[in-house]
Amino acid sequence: MHRLSSIEEFLSFHQQVVSEKRPDVPCLVICAGTGGQAAGSNDIMRVVKRYILEHDLHDKISLRITGCQGFCELDPFIIVEPEKNLYPRLKMEVVPRIIEAALKGEVIEDLLYRESEYYKCQHCKDDIAFFQKQKRLILDKNELIDPIRIFDYIRRGGYRAIGKILENPDPEWIIEEVKRSGLRGRG
Repeated sequence: MHRLSSIEEFLSFHQQVVSEKRPDVPCLVICAGTGGQAAGSNDIMRVVKRYILEHDLHDKISLRITGCQGFCELDPFIIVEPEKNLYPRLKMEVVPRIIEAALKGEVIEDLLYRESEYYKCQHCKDDIAFFQKQKRLILDKNELIDPIRIFDYIRRGGYRAIGKILENPDPEWIIEEVKRSGLRGRG
């Protein structure tokens, strides 16, 4: 990547990254928080990466490694987007089945989350009672951003504010924009 040398180049680059998002490609989301790693998420990640490489699936499926999702007792797990199917307590040998199902737009019922063996499976993470009772504030974008992939951050609005300031460096405008947005400085 070449060095950006103007505000216009920066804004153009930002817009290009945002527009490159491909909603038609399924994404496997794997928690790499401390609990997830202790439960075996690193092994699941290796299996997914190896499978994608061996089957040349780079353009057909994506992988996002995130921080803690908050439901550590389910680790290691995979969430398949865009449907947000949650497959908990995974063993490495079932991961290829999940990848193949995601590629076909299918769901593996017997692997989906369920409250207990007597309850029906939940097809969407958002329907799980544990997640419904939460309002994530500080880490609300945690599931959406892979911390080692800067483009994930940009696609979710990262650096948008610096673009606005570079376009309009007038201090009075910046103060008004901060007031309008409800942000407050420290001190």
